[in-house]
Amino acid sequence: MRHLLVALGLIGLVGLTAGGLACESDSGCKVDYDCPGAQVCRVSSGSCVELECEQDSDCSNGQTCVEYLCE
Repeated sequence: MRHLLVALGLIGLVGLTAGGLACESDSGCKVDYDCPGAQVCRVSSGSCVELECEQDSDCSNGQTCVEYLCE
């Protein structure tokens, strides 16, 4: 009986760990530290992007800086 409880506990831990990993990869980035190298996190899409701007004056042609991208 004790071995059965231990086995069920281990199966539960493996299931929780695998489920947590799947959720993390589906959600994308949440902060800049989630992105590789010099990329930054565009929170609205959960994607890592190359830094184009930090303020509107970094953009040209009347574009504005929105989450590190000129639009």
